Amino acid sequence: MKLYLGLVTGEIFPGKAVGYSEETFGEVILYCSKKFHHEILTDPVYFGRIVVSDSPAVDNRQPMFWEIESYSPHLNGLVILGKLRKIPLQNKSDDLKEYLAVNSITGFKPEQPEKLKMVLQKRGLVFGAISFSPNKVKKMLSRGGFSKRTFNKVKDPIKALSTPLEFYWDFNGNHIEKRYIVVAYDLGLPYSILRNLSRFGCDIRVVPADVPPEEVIALKPEGILLAGGPGNPDDMGYAVNNIARLLGLRPILATGLGHNLLALSIGAKLERLKNPHFGSDIKVERETWCNGIPGKNGYRTNQTHGIGVNLSLIHISEPTRPLYISYAVF
Repeated sequence: MKLYLGLVTGEIFPGKAVGYSEETFGEVILYCSKKFHHEILTDPVYFGRIVVSDSPAVDNRQPMFWEIESYSPHLNGLVILGKLRKIPLQNKSDDLKEYLAVNSITGFKPEQPEKLKMVLQKRGLVFGAISFSPNKVKKMLSRGGFSKRTFNKVKDPIKALSTPLEFYWDFNGNHIEKRYIVVAYDLGLPYSILRNLSRFGCDIRVVPADVPPEEVIALKPEGILLAGGPGNPDDMGYAVNNIARLLGLRPILATGLGHNLLALSIGAKLERLKNPHFGSDIKVERETWCNGIPGKNGYRTNQTHGIGVNLSLIHISEPTRPLYISYAVF
């Protein structure tokens, strides 16, 4: 079936449906990776977004158990720029097309993949829509129609994603001695982080995003995890206030959205990145010194964020008690 992907900047790209065809819209992001990662399909960070994968080939299969990052898919659309590769001896019910259809995720393959990739590299994060005709796309992206469709959605996605009740996380870890109690705020938690912590002997208690600090400390954790998720940190004042009251009481491990919220809680300012970082092939350079000679080390990293800390505007007041803050990416 013929479909069209349009961007709010005016570009329209024709293509065909993959597995499921239905009108959809959302923030369009380019996921850069030489290999397609099926974790994309269930990662909460892609809530309400249209993900464009630039991988040369995509295995036509559903995500494996260990690739599942959440209880269900959250993205609105998947755009495949490369080839959809067949898997030998595979049942039709197990392929990616069927997965997209069952979960109502619009699949799209453009006729001009390189052109779409170049536009997204230049534009960064843009809103877009997929529909059955160019005129329908233009109508969806018109100022009135698009703003009404977009901003009537959930302003704070974490409210929709976060667990309503506390629960213990266990991932085949019964044979591992539980040595550390960790409380994890559900800010759109990816399961991979919980799996890693569980393997290191952490007894993990997941709590809703808006649980008061008093209830967290009452659980007597050795550490607190802030990890997630989609959304604008500026709309999550309740989380920032809670984190600020926890500073110095327990060590805090923050990643993704949790890192942004932690930065806000200590007085830092955030900014939208001109070139967002989505993918498992993001190049990072680090300045080094060897025998007084400057140099650089290059790394390939896995990142999923379009908002960063503005280092030039950081102002941190002198804390009244020691801060124990850690930042890591799994």
